[in-house]
Amino acid sequence: MFGYLFISELLSLIPGKIGIWVRRVWYEHVFSGTASGPKHLTVNWLAVIRTERAVIRGDYVSIGPGCWIGEAIINDNVKIANNVTVLSGMHQHIKGKGAKRIIIGSNCWIGAHAVIGADVAPDTVVGAGAVVTRTYKRGQTLVGIPARPIKGRK
Repeated sequence: MFGYLFISELLSLIPGKIGIWVRRVWYEHVFSGTASGPKHLTVNWLAVIRTERAVIRGDYVSIGPGCWIGEAIINDNVKIANNVTVLSGMHQHIKGKGAKRIIIGSNCWIGAHAVIGADVAPDTVVGAGAVVTRTYKRGQTLVGIPARPIKGRK
């Protein structure tokens, strides 16, 4: 039969409100084994959660168009803009080190075209185009390549 990734990629091709609804039903079913399953999940057009090892345990999660999500745990109130890549750790392709599950804390905003390779602490804003290579304390605004904090959030 068809595998998880095949179905996820196929569903990503359905545009509009119907596509968002179909992906919501699919991913809520896939993640229903985790706690109570996510509520108010939006996975936009061309966005793919690439592995069954990913977990969306938060409510009010929005994943923008064109995103690729690897092994990650995504918590409450996370907004991910378009074309964001969440790697399965910075060493996902290095033999012997393997993948690492990335944790995205609650109340995070991740800007367009960012690359996430390390945990993102709660209440963090990641600027557009930033490359997160290490974890910083909660409540920071991270920008640049590699991402560095520029200020704390109130």
